Amino acid sequence: MRGGPRLIRRANRLLARTLLAVRHRLSGRKILGYIGWVGHENLGDEAMFQAIQSLLSPCVLVPFRGDPQERLLAILGLSGRRFFDGFVLGGGTLVNPAFWPLVEAAERTGLPMFMFGTGVGSCGLGQPDDVSLTPWASMAPRFTAVGVRGPLSREALHGLGFDGVQVIGDPALYFTTPSGGPRRRRSRLVVSLAGPLPESLEAAISWLIASFHDAGGEVVGVALGEGDDERLARQFAGAGLPSLPVVPVRTDPHAYIRLVRGAECVVAGRLHAGILACAAGVPPILLAHRSKYADFAASMGLEACLVPVSEEGGAALRRVWSFLRDANGGFRENLISRARQWQNVQRDYARGILRRFSVAEADNGETRAVS
Repeated sequence: MRGGPRLIRRANRLLARTLLAVRHRLSGRKILGYIGWVGHENLGDEAMFQAIQSLLSPCVLVPFRGDPQERLLAILGLSGRRFFDGFVLGGGTLVNPAFWPLVEAAERTGLPMFMFGTGVGSCGLGQPDDVSLTPWASMAPRFTAVGVRGPLSREALHGLGFDGVQVIGDPALYFTTPSGGPRRRRSRLVVSLAGPLPESLEAAISWLIASFHDAGGEVVGVALGEGDDERLARQFAGAGLPSLPVVPVRTDPHAYIRLVRGAECVVAGRLHAGILACAAGVPPILLAHRSKYADFAASMGLEACLVPVSEEGGAALRRVWSFLRDANGGFRENLISRARQWQNVQRDYARGILRRFSVAEADNGETRAVS
């Protein structure tokens, strides 16, 4: 039966979602529908979801997909207005046509909605670089709080008529460590790659990998999403070092931070390889193939670390590597200091959200319901 496996997967997802909904409803906790790209074993998206969940505890986040299954669950009181207390438009570049139907479905419930570290623009995944955002203007009055990833997202929402837009940084900066930690006894270069790159940029990455390795350094690949393992294997083979290790880290931001902490640099083909590197106090080289990289860089003062994914990227990567290699210890200290500042901003922003749902932060840094 051609559709058999697909139907089984859908049935399993529906059953899992139903059991999750029942458990959370019985808990008596406030339930917020989470709109975002989550549940696909992509480290960046999982890290943002985990961060927002931690910041908004004791509310619980339940992914909201706005599909026919949600409508079926609503009949049972396990979705929609009878189940949710509000909606979170979460981390990632979500203000675009791909996520508009989910936000529109959430808006129809009439429940409070807010953004938490959201980005504006193309999400990739087949979308062109320039996407129409016009329908989002109608949502401006509906969001009770608007916290975005960076200043470019703030400017875009201002242009759509949103008021009170606050930059709060990328949610994954919640995982920022108290300090960057000591350098490793053996220098480490961490490499994250995803999609194809222009030939000159690919050659420059191979040069960096080979020269770092030849100088006695340790090169480690990290696979954060689907297809990364194969992409890194091809790059390492092109650098003449096919035996270099590739470590998969798909869901645990703490494991990633342990891997990169004390490294010299992270080559970030995926944005959150760079964001979580900053959380560990490690400078990133940001391979900027969409505006989200510039948005994040502007929030952190890392414009000098941007490398365009173009034929000019190879020369730019060499310049950024030279800049980072010559930077003094103050650069790393400033990096983690800025990340901690956003971490504190997010905590304050979360407190404001929690007050709207009659919950407050406890003294130990966790949260509890107000009696």
